[in-house]
Amino acid sequence: MRKGTNADRNASPGKFGSAKQPSKNASPKQQAPIGQQQQLSQFSKTPQQPRKYPATQKSPQAVSPYQPAKLSWQQSKLSPTRQSAPPATFAKQPATFPSTRQPPSATATSTQSSPQPQVTSAQLPKKFPSTPQSPQTTSPQQTSQFTPTKKSPQAVSPQQQAIFSSTRQLPQAKLVPQPTNAAPTQQPTISVPTKQPTNAASKPKPPSEATNDSEPPPRESIKTCFFRDGIRRVDYVLVWEEDLRDTEDYFSKKAAMHRKKFEDNLIEVGVEIERETCISSKKKIHFVKLFVSWTTMCYYAEYLGFRAPLEEVENRDDGSERSSSFFSRSRSSELFSSPLEAKSMSKQKQFYTCAFSADKATKYIGISNKDTYFRPTQRFEVAFELLGTQIYGKKDQSEVGLDSMIRRGIYSCAYPPHEGSSSTPAGLRPEQMNARQLLHNYWARWKLWYKFQPLDHIRDYFGEKIAFYFAFIGYYTMWLVPATLVGMVTFLYGIGTINKSTVAHEICGSKKYFKMCPLCENIQACNYWYLSDICTYIRASYVFDNVATHFYAIFVSVWAYGFLKFWKRKTARLAYQWDVLDYVEMEERPRPEYASRCTEYEEDPITGNMEPHFPSSKRRLRILIGVLSLMVMMILSTASLIAMLMTRSSILHALFNNKLVRSRAVTLANASSACVNLIIVLALELIYEKIAFNITEWEMHRTQTQFENQVIFKVFVFEIFNHYLSISYIAFIKGNVVGEPGKYNELFGSRLADCINGSCMFELTQLMAIILIGKQVAVQIIEMLIPKLLTFLHIGSTGLQANQLPNASQSWDADYMLIPYDTGLFMDYLELIMQFGFVTLFVPAFPLAPLFALINNLVEIRLDARKLVIGTRRPLPERAQSIGIWFSMMKFVAHVAVISNGSLMAFTSESLAISVFRPVYGGDLGFKNYTLSWAQANTTSEPCRFNMIPNNTEYYWKLQAIRIVYMLFFQQVVTLLTSVMNWFIPNIPEDLKRKIKRQKYLAKKALMDREMIGRRHKRAAFVA
Repeated sequence: MRKGTNADRNASPGKFGSAKQPSKNASPKQQAPIGQQQQLSQFSKTPQQPRKYPATQKSPQAVSPYQPAKLSWQQSKLSPTRQSAPPATFAKQPATFPSTRQPPSATATSTQSSPQPQVTSAQLPKKFPSTPQSPQTTSPQQTSQFTPTKKSPQAVSPQQQAIFSSTRQLPQAKLVPQPTNAAPTQQPTISVPTKQPTNAASKPKPPSEATNDSEPPPRESIKTCFFRDGIRRVDYVLVWEEDLRDTEDYFSKKAAMHRKKFEDNLIEVGVEIERETCISSKKKIHFVKLFVSWTTMCYYAEYLGFRAPLEEVENRDDGSERSSSFFSRSRSSELFSSPLEAKSMSKQKQFYTCAFSADKATKYIGISNKDTYFRPTQRFEVAFELLGTQIYGKKDQSEVGLDSMIRRGIYSCAYPPHEGSSSTPAGLRPEQMNARQLLHNYWARWKLWYKFQPLDHIRDYFGEKIAFYFAFIGYYTMWLVPATLVGMVTFLYGIGTINKSTVAHEICGSKKYFKMCPLCENIQACNYWYLSDICTYIRASYVFDNVATHFYAIFVSVWAYGFLKFWKRKTARLAYQWDVLDYVEMEERPRPEYASRCTEYEEDPITGNMEPHFPSSKRRLRILIGVLSLMVMMILSTASLIAMLMTRSSILHALFNNKLVRSRAVTLANASSACVNLIIVLALELIYEKIAFNITEWEMHRTQTQFENQVIFKVFVFEIFNHYLSISYIAFIKGNVVGEPGKYNELFGSRLADCINGSCMFELTQLMAIILIGKQVAVQIIEMLIPKLLTFLHIGSTGLQANQLPNASQSWDADYMLIPYDTGLFMDYLELIMQFGFVTLFVPAFPLAPLFALINNLVEIRLDARKLVIGTRRPLPERAQSIGIWFSMMKFVAHVAVISNGSLMAFTSESLAISVFRPVYGGDLGFKNYTLSWAQANTTSEPCRFNMIPNNTEYYWKLQAIRIVYMLFFQQVVTLLTSVMNWFIPNIPEDLKRKIKRQKYLAKKALMDREMIGRRHKRAAFVA
């Protein structure tokens, strides 16, 4: 069993392969969901054995909770589009249902027999994952329902059409009404309320309202993602291409056989199919549209653990938290909320929910409207589950599922359709827009950069996993605001007090007093220089290294912990609000790549099925090779650091000998080497990303979660090493391993570089600024240009133009012109993790890092939104209850930040040394004169000084002791503050705990009420 806190998983086939859906790792004919189908019959003692009734009593008809409600054409309140559709009839009727493997029937009871529709017996489709049951005897009343008769023929809603058609033209259903004079059965039935004319105030509304109740949606939003009848919506689209220039060969014939078998199996499990074809200059493109019937949706809604609404939550945003805690009363979990909401995006209602079960159908709000009861994202999930379990060839050769077919080229691609066009006609009101138009107009526009995101609408359109990403980046961006403000105050303090720095005055006014030793051993290439030559550099260094940076270091360390703490509270609220608080995914199916490469098979101890198997000993050996590849890439990253240092030394020596640029030589050399480092970091990142995916693929991990975790681990470790190696070297190593004149340490024959003024703080500032800003700009440019380039290449490869599409206004058709959402959320999360490291790990050296991170995130949110809404095909929605393993990684970074910031301020910052010097010698004046060492007479041609505090003085040893004490004190202060925060602020808000208890109580109450009704029916049946 795997939990809902897994790492990011991509929906479409890309770097992560395919998205994972719950399954039992069994064949479609052998799966037994929902507790081995304990709910198939209300009177079944066991899943395999029906209840036996006394001989004197008629055997009641078995009740299946998955048959659609029996609605008469006159009795049901239909939408305008349904009223215009002609009634459909079946071509033929089965006489009996000998087993539960038969297709569901489409019968309707007479309007005189019951005032409201009843859910009566219906057998499940052939390939529903169920356990075969023994044939049951059919009661006379059952037989009468399937006997042709001419009495009172009734029409049926199009929702009850036959679900077993492989073409666009569906066979019509001939309705056989139940005789009006027949004695009613005595078994309990499940009644599903129809749409009765009621007042608007009393009419229950579905949990997801796509349109306004007062008027129908515009015709464009109805027709763009539906079948030709305008009633059945497209739940999934399969596409395969036929090259016009190639003749039919063995592969194409075999692929056609696989497609036919696969689609026939889909039809048998309750999927309706409609086909479209278009011809371009190069290819003939076939579109296969899929629709999941109501019966199948109800079955898999229970199997996949969907939630059903019971009661509307009142006072959703009242913010009442009855607690003695100040943090609870002030609603700290929404500390940075603001009124900057998208005004035209209506807030959605929230409901108390329970697990979906057909036995409690009458308790659910909105169950009467079958068209809108299930959200599109839920329909996509069910469709993908069906597509992933159907056989298209030989099962023993792992020829199962859509992902395997796409991998083998049988289908070109598959995707859920967008809901219409993203462009909005002039004069269209928000309540008339489709979901895609709403998101485009009120979320995915640059001018809305300051607006909050409509998270509920994002979740309804893209699913919880993507919604959690946007919730996280939005919440993280809001928390960057206080870090930015405090950082700017720290930066402005440094600028405002720069003229009060006695150390800067001492150096700038020294002129030729401090004669410094050459920067290299070659006296012809490196000359003696004076400390006053770098006066500008010293003054700039003070801006980022002063007393205020110590307080900012403590603030950022506590801020990072506080952000993660409050994000946990926000996660709990969103998980409850989106009904995924208790979501736990079931066991996964093997990855298609894994199944296709395995040569061995063994019996699964749980399901008893033969499944692909790869020996663990071979996998461990391959994992070891993967770790070695990671170490090789780390060695390359270290070599890049050495190259950067040698580049800096060469540039610095060349510039320092030129008196015209000597004052800015250090700054130019640092900036040049930092740019070189940035290029190397980006190049190694792209290279190792490909290597990590290929090696992890070669390691043969069975499930998608195992594959993703291994990829994330490899890439995360390398990215941390690649980004922060050079930064860590400058912060903690450079300047401490240089040596002294005559005894300089060398690397590959070159002398190690020294910090030019005894402190590497400003050099660290330059490196961090160039890497952070440069990478963010490069990534944003790539994300803007690459999708457009790939779309252009995709359209060119197909030779397809918009006017050649069979229906240019259809979203499922136009979506094919877009590129798939291959990259997923992996790289987006990884960029945020690296950015979070720059904001927390070494931020005292660059207090403006949160400001640039804030600007980048404001752009990133709208850029990612536009990419999803208008730039790519719709990704497969996935459920999730959090951001998964990425939270653990950010927590790791936050803990390391406490150590790095404490060490940076203790051992790298020169302000601590000045603070220790001031009380001993009565001021800052003379600090540089006291802390510079003299070179020995026989080591240089002239007397000169170098950056090193003499180790034979009392001040030196006192400073070392104070540095160690300061680092420990820093960590203890941060630990104390975070402990207080953790003590007073719970992970789950108090008002949310009450709502969760209320929801559990209502779910239990609904179950008990249903059991009481069942007992009453049983007693009535026994008395009769």
